[in-house]
Amino acid sequence: MSQDATQSDQAGSGSGASHAPSAAKSRNSSSLLRLAPRSMGPHPGRGLDAAPGWLSQQGQFSAEVVAKAGEMSTLKPESLTILVDIVNKCNLRCIMCHFSFDEVFYQRSQLMQPETFAAIAKSIRPYTRKLTLSAAYEPTASPHFGEILRIAGEHRFAEIGFLTNGNLLTDKLAETIVDSGVTELCVSVHAARSHTYAHILRGCSLEKAIQNVEKVLELRRLRQSALPRVQFNVALMRSNVEELVEIIELAARLGVDAVAFRHLIVFEGLDMEAESLARHDKRHANRCIRQALLRAQELGVTLFNAADFFDIDGFEAHTQCVEMPAVPAAAEAQPADRGIRARVGAWLKRFLASPPPTAAPVLHGSVDTPAGDIHFYGESVELSGWALAEGGIAGIALARNPLPGEPREHIDADGLVPLGVARFHNATRPDVIRAFPHNRHAFRAGWSFTLHRRDLPQAADGLVVHVIARASNDHRLLIGKRRVSLGVHAGDYCHVRCHKPFDSLYIDARARVYPYPDCHTDQPFGVMAGQSFDDVWHDPRLAALRLDMVAGNAPGMCVRCPLFINRDVDDEQTFAPHADFSTETAR
Repeated sequence: MSQDATQSDQAGSGSGASHAPSAAKSRNSSSLLRLAPRSMGPHPGRGLDAAPGWLSQQGQFSAEVVAKAGEMSTLKPESLTILVDIVNKCNLRCIMCHFSFDEVFYQRSQLMQPETFAAIAKSIRPYTRKLTLSAAYEPTASPHFGEILRIAGEHRFAEIGFLTNGNLLTDKLAETIVDSGVTELCVSVHAARSHTYAHILRGCSLEKAIQNVEKVLELRRLRQSALPRVQFNVALMRSNVEELVEIIELAARLGVDAVAFRHLIVFEGLDMEAESLARHDKRHANRCIRQALLRAQELGVTLFNAADFFDIDGFEAHTQCVEMPAVPAAAEAQPADRGIRARVGAWLKRFLASPPPTAAPVLHGSVDTPAGDIHFYGESVELSGWALAEGGIAGIALARNPLPGEPREHIDADGLVPLGVARFHNATRPDVIRAFPHNRHAFRAGWSFTLHRRDLPQAADGLVVHVIARASNDHRLLIGKRRVSLGVHAGDYCHVRCHKPFDSLYIDARARVYPYPDCHTDQPFGVMAGQSFDDVWHDPRLAALRLDMVAGNAPGMCVRCPLFINRDVDDEQTFAPHADFSTETAR
């Protein structure tokens, strides 16, 4: 994108802001939103068919959707996460990264000047809880990083963090990190063996990276402080999947606080498809991930955002108990009904047919979201919570009370109408792991279930949804109930696919604004220069995206968002190669 085009974008945003009504009610009106420029659909070459949601029935969003989007968009003190890239460079060219492309690595340098950052920090400070000084680039590659850290520290954000490969952490910079009040330091450590690390990070030294991390940990110890928290970030791939346990052990040995795993994001043109675990032996990948989860729990290393298991025999998504079956002596032909849907259906029948237990189980759990009634703004609502038993949870079933005159064949032995079974997730509930550190199933305590409006009768208002956990010893426990309410009111829980448009904002090195780093759009959603943060936050383009989210119309760019790559592991589209959007020409 040329400099002239950038100036045009700024002028357009400024002009729109100057003519738009300043009242919050006007910003949330459907008439203003219908004029918003939309560029959130599929990018050429990305291979997506989904078009962005625009207007609902009768050509506009419902009053309830507009009101809820406005309510969820209200700026509150110290509530947002703001991500700022202060440079568009990196010192490395990791094999899976977009910096492996020459046009990215050699693109024209863009450095955010300290005075520009100072103005941004002042503008965002009243509304920001967490400031993250990196998103897609290496912040330590900026010659101004130390000064920018000091400016951030002077504003006393509740949380300050950044992501780095750690290779440029000098002694002076380590002191600045600790002295500036940085609360979280995330370091990309994609291997525990030197040769694997050198392969993935193209010749870099694991020993040097560890030494640099130790500088920060030693300063933290000398200052008798628990901050900054240090986290290892790992891109899961075929080259390192057998080193996950070793990475956990390395983190524990160094005193690193947490580890985060995320599946490899494959970019078109880098020939990394074979590294994706989705194309690997899924049983072997599941075993490696499970071993790492158990080892982290044993060593007290917090795991964030670990990948879910691929849903195969022995690792079914609907059960917490993922013990490996014995290897058969000889390969047997699999019955035709062994697909995922058939296996879940058969399990649900067994679940509902089981007699109630005669003794009280040692079983815990709850429904955490929604906290109150179930309300539909779009076509679905997600219920989530946790459950745990001494021998693990065999499954969680959801059912509703029947309507008068409902056919008997629809009603189970408990007098309820089955709705389906929940999915379990890995490492989504570190609080449960801390509460039950000796339960080997605690890493898999979190569960979720998507309830679709189409699965409820028309007269659904007032129906009660029951959530029933079943332990491996067949004991059952009602862990929660939620009432379906078709009326919507201010303050009601609203399920959206992604909360980032409501709680986050990304600012690149040229002070251009996007909803989040993973939101690949042809044009920015605004520019920080010359506008108040209130005007930037309520830009019509952002408001339109929030309306889409509340209405359940996720735009094309959301279909394969990397944020969901650890959860949508059984959707082939999740692992399809992505186009790169990190250069001006790509945008």
